[in-house]
Amino acid sequence: MPSRTNRLKIAASIGPLIFKQREDLLHAHEQGKKVAWTTGGGPFLPLLAMDIQYHHAPSYAAWTCGRKQNVELLRFCESAGYAIPLCSYEKVSDAAAIKIRDGIPQAEPVILPRPDFVFALSGCPNHTFWAENIGRILNVPVHVVEMPMIRSRRDYEENHDRYRAYIERQITEGSIPFLEKMTGRPFDYDRMAECVATLREVVKYRNRSLQLTKHVPAPCNFSEFGMSQAPVMALAGRPESLVYFEQFNKELEERIAQGIASVPGEKYRLYWGHIPVWYALGHLTELLAGYGAVVVCAAYTHGPGFPSDPEVFNPEEPIRALVNHLLGPGRNFGYEGQLNWLAETIRDYSIDGLIYHNHQTCKALDTGQMDTLRDLDRRLRIPSVIVDCDAVDPSFYNEAEWDTKIRALLETIDASRAARPRPLPQ
Repeated sequence: MPSRTNRLKIAASIGPLIFKQREDLLHAHEQGKKVAWTTGGGPFLPLLAMDIQYHHAPSYAAWTCGRKQNVELLRFCESAGYAIPLCSYEKVSDAAAIKIRDGIPQAEPVILPRPDFVFALSGCPNHTFWAENIGRILNVPVHVVEMPMIRSRRDYEENHDRYRAYIERQITEGSIPFLEKMTGRPFDYDRMAECVATLREVVKYRNRSLQLTKHVPAPCNFSEFGMSQAPVMALAGRPESLVYFEQFNKELEERIAQGIASVPGEKYRLYWGHIPVWYALGHLTELLAGYGAVVVCAAYTHGPGFPSDPEVFNPEEPIRALVNHLLGPGRNFGYEGQLNWLAETIRDYSIDGLIYHNHQTCKALDTGQMDTLRDLDRRLRIPSVIVDCDAVDPSFYNEAEWDTKIRALLETIDASRAARPRPLPQ
């Protein structure tokens, strides 16, 4: 069946970029380089500065879905005694670690090398446990940088200096000595500065791309923008990531100039709450396109959890640049901060309705979904729907439920428009 969407040409370059990064990872030990497994949101610039090849465990979960190895790894992990409700992102990593420990062959598309250590930036309560568990399985050192859980904007403003000092002390007194010990050489501050300078330019292009997706009709969809997180996570600070986002930005500009829509005949602009359903991302995109609907933006792609302020990345102060990013706006700004960001995003991107993914093995980020949708409806009269699923485990996916709830959402949007047409964005 032909696609109902106009796919971005640049999206085809993501696979080769990640394949190249994986080849470098798999052959790192042969070249005398250290290998780290990482968890958390990154960017992992200190590793790049020390020429350490790193595997980003959360991105690996999405990769296994694309290679159709996610189910085998999940079931293998569960057969080893891990509970079904445990984070599915973690379980595919745990499965790989157990196979390495026990000498069990890994499937070719998802092979991982044994790490020399684990390095975590703990933005989620599970990241620390995840990293420590991998360390226990493989008997390798673990280093964790803990992020403060900021309760509100007031908390952030009143305690900013204290929080920044807390993170900076962990990096300067903990991370850098740890990496020097692991590699046997001094930390390369000049290389770190180069990485920061590159990431600053990447953020500028990425921010421009975010603005371009406000255009009606949308020049790209959530599926394509979601996959574009791979160069941010796996290649942040490398020249390849800058080349990618330059081309990504250029293609979006060309589409807008030529009037090319991601979904021809766009009728509904939607927002996606939570992590993508990686194994069904293409299917869901096509399902929505069949109704003239497109997911325009999401917290995963457009939210404040990823690098967003280029001024933060000052190469003259590379460690402070990383600290300021890690302390920047994110999901830990409290309920009111998240609600305000969502309300602004709905207006800026001309959103007609919200799809919230009730992630069955990531309850930390599910918290407050019902309250959020209720309060947004009170503020903006915005229709929404919650669908139970999981980012990696298809046993939670019910295609009929998705179709039924999506159709109900679109019918509600139609009824809302008929009763009270929404004003056009200014």
